Amino acid sequence: EHKEFWEIEDSFDGFNWMSADDCDANIYAYSRKDRKGNSVHVVLNFSPNPNYSYNIPVGEDGEYVILLNSDDGCFGGAGHIMSKDLYAENGNIRLDVPPLCGIYIAKKRKILADI
Repeated sequence: EHKEFWEIEDSFDGFNWMSADDCDANIYAYSRKDRKGNSVHVVLNFSPNPNYSYNIPVGEDGEYVILLNSDDGCFGGAGHIMSKDLYAENGNIRLDVPPLCGIYIAKKRKILADI
């Protein structure tokens, strides 16, 4: 469903580290993109501690939506994130990242275009 994960698989053109060296927070963030430039951003918290107002550099202002949150109750998580809607200002999203979770985020217009 999301070409961002597989369309550019044979080179690093489809992959970008957004945060690869945040050893204090134990968070990695990267994005995958398709040939049209649509991206899915992935945030992974390997810490048993939450990280409040974590800065995620998505690069483009606008409305975003959480596609998957492994902390959601349907996956056995605690459900710390209440809203799936996010907004980026100055190319960044501020997000409370729950402990030991993975979050997938995409620009809202991209999701609506696929429906």
